[in-house]
Amino acid sequence: GINAEYGGQRAPGMKIKTIARSEEECTRERPRDTLKVHRNLDPALHPHERAREYTRAVNAVKLNKVFAKPFVHAFDGHRDGISSIATNKKSLVSFVSGAHDGEIRVWDISEKRSVCVHRAAHTGAVRGLAVHPKGKSFVSCGSDQTIKVWRLDGLDVGTMGGMDPSNEDALLSTIMGETSFNMLDHSWDSDMFATAGGTTVQTWNPDRKHPLSTFKWGEASVHTVRFNPVEPDLFASAASDLSLIHI
Repeated sequence: GINAEYGGQRAPGMKIKTIARSEEECTRERPRDTLKVHRNLDPALHPHERAREYTRAVNAVKLNKVFAKPFVHAFDGHRDGISSIATNKKSLVSFVSGAHDGEIRVWDISEKRSVCVHRAAHTGAVRGLAVHPKGKSFVSCGSDQTIKVWRLDGLDVGTMGGMDPSNEDALLSTIMGETSFNMLDHSWDSDMFATAGGTTVQTWNPDRKHPLSTFKWGEASVHTVRFNPVEPDLFASAASDLSLIHI
């Protein structure tokens, strides 16, 4: 209309924009339907959109690689839970596993089968396994206070034979301990191996029935022992009192 404030001329108009939405677009057809979110896609209002989309694309590629069939094969055969496992440093296709029922199996990865089975290797759980650095034998220890040395070379590993060899001469020697063992590890360049059991760490030679050395620190239980691959004469142990011993 005419306004005296503007000298009798018509006052400038005001432009008003209104948002009109259909009720059907904003109403869910079912209670479980997701509400529609209306976004303004103007690039000026989202300066970091490209960076966010790049990050999402990188994460999507990483997830695709993670879930791109990582599962290869399941080695079936044990009748109880697996308690210990050891790899062969001289072979890419064999490893050894021990179970809580005392059973030990030697596996062939290429053929996806067990090539040797020791049904009653120990009375109780197999607590530790370690393969000789030359791959000719492996050592096992269990809760039955015994250490056993087994033949490993000469098995039908990687030959596609499909036959399990005889286990009659597989056990090379048996060593009786004073306490149950928790773990063992083999030296990287010699016949010596070490065991952790009770409150002591002991070093052994497969040709002797008594330990080469016995180490004890306090009254804490020793749970694990590992040899140093760089300095093969050194090993470390861990106990229940949160202590780490390096020898």
